Amino acid sequence: MKICLPSSQTLAINPQDTVINQILEIVALAPGCHIQYVAQLLPDLTLREVFHTLYYLNRKGQLILKLDEQEGVTVTPSLRLFN
Repeated sequence: MKICLPSSQTLAINPQDTVINQILEIVALAPGCHIQYVAQLLPDLTLREVFHTLYYLNRKGQLILKLDEQEGVTVTPSLRLFN
């Protein structure tokens, strides 16, 4: 999608929104993936930053974080993500 703005206007993009959108897209395409998998696909972020964002999205009801003793922490999209 291309956005054309008059030369007098600028488009401000919040970098955190971009990261959130990328994480939501990754999880929607690979439900049940590990947080390490998400972090590998976002090499500009640390594992701590990825986990913080995943935890934020979990609190907002967008994602579900599951702790499995054998698998570790996995991420699945919530039904709210698709509404």
